[in-house]
Amino acid sequence: MKNSKTTLIILLSVILSISAIAQTVKINKNPKSSVKLKLLNQENGTNGSSVAYNTDKKIYYAVIAGNSSYPLETFDINGKQLNSKQAGGDMRGMWYNSSTKSIEFNGYDDGGYNSISLNSSGFPEENITNIVSGKNQPSENSCGVYEPINKEVIFYSEGSIYFYNSKNGKEKRIVHLQDIPTDLENINSNSLIYTGSSKNEIGLLNFNTKEVYLFDANNGNYSGKITLPENAVTHSMFWFAYANGNIFLYNSETRTWTGYKVL
Repeated sequence: MKNSKTTLIILLSVILSISAIAQTVKINKNPKSSVKLKLLNQENGTNGSSVAYNTDKKIYYAVIAGNSSYPLETFDINGKQLNSKQAGGDMRGMWYNSSTKSIEFNGYDDGGYNSISLNSSGFPEENITNIVSGKNQPSENSCGVYEPINKEVIFYSEGSIYFYNSKNGKEKRIVHLQDIPTDLENINSNSLIYTGSSKNEIGLLNFNTKEVYLFDANNGNYSGKITLPENAVTHSMFWFAYANGNIFLYNSETRTWTGYKVL
């Protein structure tokens, strides 16, 4: 019995230590360019809407919004282009679900949440499965992000964060952001990022000052900002994503996503 108690105490100590470390990981507030994802398809569409990272295969996915024929491309961890195909759906937000081993996305307007199967290399296949139909998002162009612990799809709209159940599309709660450091007209209107960093989970882009404002997902409290390089390309809609610890910004002229490492 004594040995069991000792083992339990040790396990609890380890868990608490790991938790403390995870919560104290510092965000790089002045990031530099770390990776570039240049699309092979140089023609179709202008609005880069999302980047996702496959944690199992160590590869990135990047998609252009606006039409199901627009490109969905795959890159290795260093940005080398590996695969290009038609998206197959008019995608907005996109994420890799490590539980289902598939890409998932929210579609335009009432396009719902959907899943794309992957082959053995991690490349997207033609099969798209609807998870839940309907307009399960604040606006038609909302680009969702995925929170894997609570299995939520999260959106930004007009100063608030909206949380939806990823399985049934039901709205769970709305968190109103506090002390936003600028007028809402300066904030990218349909995109946000989810970092997973405690009390800094949500990020919004001020496209005028090239800053990313961070907020606590639980209570909406403002927690700090990230200053992007002066040459960073920003926009009032789309062109803003997050994957593998990188803030990604899209340049429509070069058709390139540039990642800035913050975690």
